[in-house]
Amino acid sequence: MNKHLQTLLLPLLLAAALATMALAAPVAAANPVYIINGVQQSENTAQPQDDVKRIEFQSQTYSRFTDYAAGFSLLVPSQMQADLSNGAIRTVFQDSAAQIEVYYDNFAGTISSATDYVYYGNRQTLLSSRHSVIRDEWTEIDGYRAHILEWNRRKLARVDNDKNHYFSAEIIKNENEVYTIFIKAAEPLPDAMTIVQSFQVAVPQGSLRNYKEIRPSQTSLNAETAAFLKQYFSAASPLTWGIFEPSAPETMTYLIALESRLEHTFPFLIRYHGLDEQVPLRGLQKAYDAKRYVELTLQTTHSDDVNALLAGSDRNAAIMYAILDGQYDDYLREYAQRLKSFGHPVLFRLNNEMNGDWCWYSAYYSGKDTDIYKAVWKYIHTLFERNGVDNVLWVWNPHDVSRPDFKWNHYLLYYPGDEYVDIIGLTGYNTGTYFPGEHWRPFHEIYPPLYAEYSAAFAKPFMITEFGSNSVGGSKTAWIESMFDQMGQLPNIKAAIWWSGTDHDQQGNAGRIYVLDENDRTVEVFHKRLQEYSKDVRLTPQKASGERFSLTYPQALNSPQLAAFNQAVQSEAAAFSRQFSKPEVSGSLDYRVERNSGGIVSVTLKKFSYLQHAAHPMTFWKSFTYNSRTGSLYRLQDLFKPDAAYAAELNRYIAYQISEQQLPLLQPFKGIKGDQDFFLTTDSLVIYYQLYEYTPYVYGFLTFKIPLEDLQPLLKEECLPSGMRNED
Repeated sequence: MNKHLQTLLLPLLLAAALATMALAAPVAAANPVYIINGVQQSENTAQPQDDVKRIEFQSQTYSRFTDYAAGFSLLVPSQMQADLSNGAIRTVFQDSAAQIEVYYDNFAGTISSATDYVYYGNRQTLLSSRHSVIRDEWTEIDGYRAHILEWNRRKLARVDNDKNHYFSAEIIKNENEVYTIFIKAAEPLPDAMTIVQSFQVAVPQGSLRNYKEIRPSQTSLNAETAAFLKQYFSAASPLTWGIFEPSAPETMTYLIALESRLEHTFPFLIRYHGLDEQVPLRGLQKAYDAKRYVELTLQTTHSDDVNALLAGSDRNAAIMYAILDGQYDDYLREYAQRLKSFGHPVLFRLNNEMNGDWCWYSAYYSGKDTDIYKAVWKYIHTLFERNGVDNVLWVWNPHDVSRPDFKWNHYLLYYPGDEYVDIIGLTGYNTGTYFPGEHWRPFHEIYPPLYAEYSAAFAKPFMITEFGSNSVGGSKTAWIESMFDQMGQLPNIKAAIWWSGTDHDQQGNAGRIYVLDENDRTVEVFHKRLQEYSKDVRLTPQKASGERFSLTYPQALNSPQLAAFNQAVQSEAAAFSRQFSKPEVSGSLDYRVERNSGGIVSVTLKKFSYLQHAAHPMTFWKSFTYNSRTGSLYRLQDLFKPDAAYAAELNRYIAYQISEQQLPLLQPFKGIKGDQDFFLTTDSLVIYYQLYEYTPYVYGFLTFKIPLEDLQPLLKEECLPSGMRNED
């Protein structure tokens, strides 16, 4: 911990682990105290763009907190701790009895306004029969119009020290800028209005920042699920494609026919369900039997009126409170037990897109309190743990667009904590132009910015849990091509699931057509581009040319584990190109992928050169064989088990082929060498010799193809075809 954060003599104790601060009685010499970019200091040494907070002791009861970057100050009870972990979104002050949250919203350049913020933002809170409104009035604070709303709800049995009394003050600086003081307490806070009336507005100076510590997940995993996580979501894992096909996994006929057209198998499928259905064990098992895994999406709603914006009743809005009242305990216990009985890996996605007002479990329907969502997540996570569920990976998945786009609805405020999440889900759609207010969004406008933002916030593997492009409003095939072109620039995305379905308008007309096989053109582009991912590693050709030469060589751009492979190939190409500095030399470099599957990538560079006035050009081969999952280089001896008599077996095999084919050798065969040239295919080991090494030039390269099946007792299991491995 930074030494500046350890002292107890200052009015602010900043705990580095949580970026929380306790407002305590100060020593006079230490008053005021500054927090500059998360570090406590006794004087203001900030630069113009720094994130600066100031705490000044006012009395035994209150200290004044000033946030220069957000442009406000207010009195806060001195015993409260301040949480800056999401400081770019809100500042939180809390003790066991109450929590004060302060937000600053600036709607310039957005579709929202201060009027929307007050009226739309509070609409569901005011309308809900589960909320008892105590005060709804306008007043003036620091010379600005302010909306005061006070309400409460019933205590929730499954929430410790439930803070069910709410007080909100929305201070309208102008039509774009709004400050909010949001208070919740176990009992009505008697000095709520005192705190609100102490609020002062200032000109923002500096930049707001988050201060969040990274923690590991605490999900218990059985051996199979841990292996699944490592295979598909480790740093070395390549991108895996999945699909939502509405009839799968219960009915696989259409999916298999589609995969046949695409010549690609999707290992990941999506299955949605709500509270009217228990765990779909039949579908999970059917998927597993077909070597597929399910992203099981539980949405805590009943099947009627799933979309909150189109619903005819608000019955589903009561469910989040009901879960935390214990009313769904029996359902959830049975759910956990069924998942445990399945036993195999499941990607469990609970209440996705929670930052959208189309979802009943959004804070929009629970008094603008995102802690309700987090409490449900943690409650179910704990219930699973108590029931021994160890085959589930928890996928937390907001939408890339928050609706409403207010700070209290920011996606980060729904995050239950690193301890409760295994994988971060990304979702952003090109919705097209069918519906009013929607526009065509290219892939590069959605995912690269989202990826950068999430990378700064999370240290977990990513997956695109569902996405797609509409065909209304632009070229869907061009969008798909762009998607494939740019996906390699997002290496922490380990899975991407195309949502092959259609959203309809209220008259039943197709509005957002995301169907993968919408027509022959979309199938064709997917077929072509998915072939790049049917291999373990996406090898991208790199090209260079000069007056007398051209170079083409492969690089694994989306595989950090193959950095050594990239460097070795690049160095070989560079060394070869240097000979073309001589005016009498010309030539080319090309390559052939021999194998790219089963954890092995084996590539042969073909170096062709011609020296002016020579009798004929010359070609040399240079092969590189690497483990595509660990990044280690294979020499010939590395393919075989320790102490295996592989040399004698290979020499015997080669000698037999020489005799059988009556090969015209320039010298007697001397056996394989220590640095023997070779490459691997999916089913064979190929030993080869350069031109003139054993045979005349006209004979070409001397190659000996030895089936891996014949070498099975000697080879390491990792080098065998998948069908010959014990694990299969």
